[in-house]
Amino acid sequence: MNCEEIQVVQSIYEHQQKVGAVMLKVINELIHRALTHDASKFTTQQLRDNLVTLPDKWKIQEAGHGYHSPEQGEHRKRFAQEIHRHRSAHPHHPEHFGNDVNKMNLIDLMEMLCDWYVASPDIDQSIHENSRDYKIDPHISQILKNTARKLKEIVPIEEEESITVSNS
Repeated sequence: MNCEEIQVVQSIYEHQQKVGAVMLKVINELIHRALTHDASKFTTQQLRDNLVTLPDKWKIQEAGHGYHSPEQGEHRKRFAQEIHRHRSAHPHHPEHFGNDVNKMNLIDLMEMLCDWYVASPDIDQSIHENSRDYKIDPHISQILKNTARKLKEIVPIEEEESITVSNS
């Protein structure tokens, strides 16, 4: 190799290393989010809230009423204060930004999508309904759908129920 070719190879290598370093920082943030997701639910106030709201929500779900059903809507109205207290505290919920998904970043959106994936029996329907409810731009909605397809490859729904995150 001549001197110019060596410089080209060195430039490519340096670029690769810098991009990799930035991606590792993003991965570290995602790991942090994974380990601390909804940790505030264990604080005294939110734990009290969940001891009341979750059994009610589970009864509605057991009766076959999905997230966007009128029954679930009534549940959300009945416990609006408790739900708002949690959602407004976390940037992976659109409510944190006044329901404006456009103020979220990709890391927030990724955590939100993983949350929806685990919480919903049908992620495609969840994206469709939440895109409507939160007025998510069609381009962002499509990116969420594309990412959900990839999530299904990485973590098939039947596996998702048995996955737990450990910090050990």
